[in-house]
Formats: sequence, C-alpha cells, structure tokens
Amino acid sequence: MDKKEIKLFTEERKMLIQFENQNMEYYVIFSFEENGDVYYLLTDREKLIIAKSQDNKLVEITDEKEIEIISEIVDEFANEHLVLDENGNDFLARFYEYGEIN
Repeated sequence: MDKKEIKLFTEERKMLIQFENQNMEYYVIFSFEENGDVYYLLTDREKLIIAKSQDNKLVEITDEKEIEIISEIVDEFANEHLVLDENGNDFLARFYEYGEIN
C-alpha cells in the first residue's frame, strides 16, 4: 500500500500559539477526535508535541498513560502517511527508533 504524502511546512498547516506573550509557530501534523476530545500532533520543527483542545486552549499532554494510547494512533497514522519536510524528506522518521516513536 502506498502512503499518502503530506507536505508539512505549509501555510495551511501553520498554527500560531501565544505563549508568554510571544507567538510561537507550530505545524499541525494531524488531528483526531477520541472520546469527545480533539487531539493534535504538532511540531515546532525540533520536537513532536501531543496536545488536546481544552476550554478553547491547547494543552500539552503529559500523562504517560494518555501519551501511550495516543502514540498508538500516531503509529497508525505514520504507517499510512508520509509526512514530508520542505526538502521532501520523511519528517517523522527522525522521531522513530526500532519502529516506535521516541
């Protein structure tokens, strides 16, 4: 099965989030709904951030059990999609070791 290609660093995927009076630039890799909550996999180009929408704000997920469950969904997404950086490289590959996300 061919993976669906997604160009990550585009204006459509850019999200500005205010943090300590500064607009921080993030890119939405994908979002999904689970048990009535909307989750986002974001990147600032250096790391992956899992967040959920809560009271009209994005809150980073830090609970290990919740991260473990969401990581399975991220793995499924990565198996079906090729997320490309601006040079056409597999962006998510740098975060995977031995087939699992770091």
